Amino acid sequence: PFVLPAEVLYSEVPRPRYEGWETQRYLDDPGIVERVAEMREGSDALLAAHGYVREGVLYRIAPGSQDHLAVVCHGGLGATWLGHLLNLPMVAAWAGLYVACASVTTLIMEERGGAYAYPRMIRMGDLTHTRLAGLPDSYRGLPGLAKRP
Repeated sequence: PFVLPAEVLYSEVPRPRYEGWETQRYLDDPGIVERVAEMREGSDALLAAHGYVREGVLYRIAPGSQDHLAVVCHGGLGATWLGHLLNLPMVAAWAGLYVACASVTTLIMEERGGAYAYPRMIRMGDLTHTRLAGLPDSYRGLPGLAKRP
C-alpha cells in the first residue's frame, strides 16, 4: 500500500482516518492487515523491552530507560512504523511519507517529567552523510521521481 498513488489512497471518504483504514478499497487485503498488526505488535514489544510500554497513544516510562536504538528497515516499513509511532492514519503515512534509501530518520522519546513519553520526529529522511560522500540523492521507490535530475 505504501506505493499506491495518493489519488488512490485518498479516493475514499471519509479520509484520512486512524481506525478503519483496513476497510478501504485496495487496503482490505487480509495480508496487509496482518502485516500492519504484526509490525504494531513488534514495535510495541521492542519499545517495551527498552523501557517504553505503550498505553493507548502514549508510552509509560519504565525506570532507567536510557537506551538508544538504531533500526534499519525498508522504506515501506519505515512509513508504516512512523505512522504507528506518531499515531498518524495509515493512509496519510503511506501517501505522504517517503524515506529515501540510506537516509536517516531520528526520533526521540520526549519525556517532560511525567510518567509518559511520546515519540517526536526531529529529522526525517536525512541524506547529509551521502551528500558529504559526493553521492547523488536517490528517489528509488518513487516512480514519478526515479529519474529526477
